[in-house]
Amino acid sequence: MVLDPLSAIGLAANIVQFIDFSRRLISDAKEIYHSTNGVTTENVELQDVAESLSRLSSTLLNPLDQSQAAVSQTEAEIVKIAAASRVVGDELLAAIQSLTAGDGSHKKWRSFLQALKTLWKKDKIAKLRKRLEDARSNLSVHVLSYISVRQGQALQSLEDARAQYLEIDSMSLQRLDPILESLRNLVQSTQDITGEHLTRIDQRLRSSDHEAESLRKGTTILKSLIFERMAARYSAIAEAHKDTFKWIFEPSRWASSDPRSGIRFQEWLTHGEGIYWVSGKPGSGKSTLMKYLYNCSETLQRLEAWADGSRLVTAGFFFWISGSDMQKSQLGLLRQVLFDILKTFPEWIPIICLERWATSRHGFQAEWTMLELNEAFRRLSRLTTRYGNPSKLCIFVDGLDEYDGDPLDIIKTIKNIARIDNVKVCVSSRPWNCFEDVFGQDPRNKLYLQDLTKNDIALYAREKLDEVANFSMMTTEVAQIKRLISEIVSRAQGVFLWVYLVTRSLKDGLINGDSLALLYERVLEMPSDLEEFFEK
Repeated sequence: MVLDPLSAIGLAANIVQFIDFSRRLISDAKEIYHSTNGVTTENVELQDVAESLSRLSSTLLNPLDQSQAAVSQTEAEIVKIAAASRVVGDELLAAIQSLTAGDGSHKKWRSFLQALKTLWKKDKIAKLRKRLEDARSNLSVHVLSYISVRQGQALQSLEDARAQYLEIDSMSLQRLDPILESLRNLVQSTQDITGEHLTRIDQRLRSSDHEAESLRKGTTILKSLIFERMAARYSAIAEAHKDTFKWIFEPSRWASSDPRSGIRFQEWLTHGEGIYWVSGKPGSGKSTLMKYLYNCSETLQRLEAWADGSRLVTAGFFFWISGSDMQKSQLGLLRQVLFDILKTFPEWIPIICLERWATSRHGFQAEWTMLELNEAFRRLSRLTTRYGNPSKLCIFVDGLDEYDGDPLDIIKTIKNIARIDNVKVCVSSRPWNCFEDVFGQDPRNKLYLQDLTKNDIALYAREKLDEVANFSMMTTEVAQIKRLISEIVSRAQGVFLWVYLVTRSLKDGLINGDSLALLYERVLEMPSDLEEFFEK
């Protein structure tokens, strides 16, 4: 066995307390205790002094009983000083015992030093004082050296753990800044070596090492949730075109006859609960809208209003039927969402991942199972409403129709997540009956995307065609341009993918010198159904 790396400072604190007490005991000082109750300590019974001395002396033994060798030369020196101090303690205890065993005249502290002079020669008392002074001086040298070494070790350990975590996330480590700053100033704060001060340093180093170990364990668990190409689907989704989708946050701008005026998504973000459903035809831009909502500042502002001072986290998953098993499964969904939550609230990891936390120091992490993930979400439900520190979670799940399983199963999972207090979920899918039956009953908590994007499609089509110089120069043919754009919007039926394909074809025609009339005829000939379009 070896001495606990941190107990060396604890041992040094005990030595300082023992030496200071012993020095007062054989000095001319009238007070050996710092009285807190008004009792005059010069009248303390010698038996009480003996008990205090014995207790302090015993603290020099405990670390030694746990160790057979020191881990460094500095620790060995501290252990030596502890042993020498204990010898002094034994000598003083023996003297007290001799004095109290007599006629009782020396049982009070105020006569102890005078009595000790009759028991010991003057030079013996002086030598004992010198031994105590030398011990304290030597201890100061060695403990400062040791603290400097431990400071470097603690800083390195915390920086290493921080670097590992930064591979996952760079936004959640601000809590380490005061710990690191405190460690960097550790040596400068140790000029006054007292027992209390050393105890505080010991606690600070222990806290740092505990934080580093917790960070390493948390990083290991977070990494176990990551799967290959985890963000691939999200990255593959096109960014929203400039100025599109802003209508979802501005329903009051539109006339009551405009379907956009009835959208209540912003109200759901700010005040709502449960599930909000984005429904849309294939190619209507559901995934692009979900990516936009997941990232845009307007969403965050309204969710912060909903959180009302509570801590907030958003999580997201984008199903992909053409992707890997994890990208189209409940296992992937739950792992991604749990990762997003725990990355933001790493202090929840020991509670939500209780079993993994207990074994994570060994490095190996078994594959996650549905049973374990479901249990993790059950534990999550107890944390979001924690008294005094509630948290709010908003989860975005795109493409329920791309889940590779029974739609009723994914519906059940979404409903279970949305039942957790302080958690709400925004989902998107094609307008299948199974989704309509469950998510489409409240008109305030749904939208049909293909009915809302006519202006977005017109804007997109015009800007794409304007990229061709020939088109942007047709300033005298405003009516024909308007007719062409209007026909594109009409035939698109809200399907952005169709518009993308058509404008790409029209741009080729413009480059080849085709007239607006010819382009218009070409649009009329193009099937408005995507499947027919691809067959053509």
